[in-house]
Amino acid sequence: MNGDVVELFHLLDEHALSTESAIKRFYVAGDCSWATEGFSPTWYPHLWRVKLTPLVDSQEYKDITNQIKATNTLGPMGTNTATGTLGDLISTYDKYIAVNEAVVVQAEKEVPSSGYDVSKIYSPVVDANNVISTAGASADNATNTADSDITSDQGTYSPPETQNPKGYLSGDGLAPNGLPVAAGVMFPSSPEQGDYCLRLDYLPNRLFRFDGKRWVKMEDNVRTNLTPGAANNTTQRNGFVNNTNTITLSNGDVIPERQTLSQVLRPKADY
Repeated sequence: MNGDVVELFHLLDEHALSTESAIKRFYVAGDCSWATEGFSPTWYPHLWRVKLTPLVDSQEYKDITNQIKATNTLGPMGTNTATGTLGDLISTYDKYIAVNEAVVVQAEKEVPSSGYDVSKIYSPVVDANNVISTAGASADNATNTADSDITSDQGTYSPPETQNPKGYLSGDGLAPNGLPVAAGVMFPSSPEQGDYCLRLDYLPNRLFRFDGKRWVKMEDNVRTNLTPGAANNTTQRNGFVNNTNTITLSNGDVIPERQTLSQVLRPKADY
């Protein structure tokens, strides 16, 4: 009947290119019916036609492929010795894993992070008066500043928040034009106008720029790796949905951080 496994002894493959072991030929019965040309003079059918397909290492046949021993025909003096199972020889699991890893590598190369990459876009800088200036140009021709603490001889400064490129998930925590960034859990004690600071105590990390009087938010570091299980993947699916971390209680019990409500809110006896 359909699903039965049949071994054909005369089709033993002793010269397979992919392995040194002889592969036993097993087939799965598919379409089974009486043959239309096999009838006796009394119209009684006596030919049973079966369509056979090669056995593959699928889940429903694991109990068969994992028990059948493979035969090694290269033993000493022509002896045959068992080397693994049939499932080890015909399985395509390793090939699928290799293909999947290659796909992931190519995907990370083409799309290393979520959102848009704006790091290649040049952002205009401003002078001490927050007037757009040419990079490296002096502010000698700048108008009188409204802030007495900022003089026109301070030269060109970094791009402000208004000149920072905007886009969907474009924040990467990096300063425009490749300028240096100071990272920490607090702002520098003596900053200069145009300095950048990445606050690591914000989630996600937040980039600020000092405009001469206060720190102004530039962007949030929202770009992240999308590969499941990657260390720099900060998506909710990776850190919350697929959370595999555990917690050790004071009594030594170890419980998973991710639990279903039926496991967390369990009734307890009050006596």
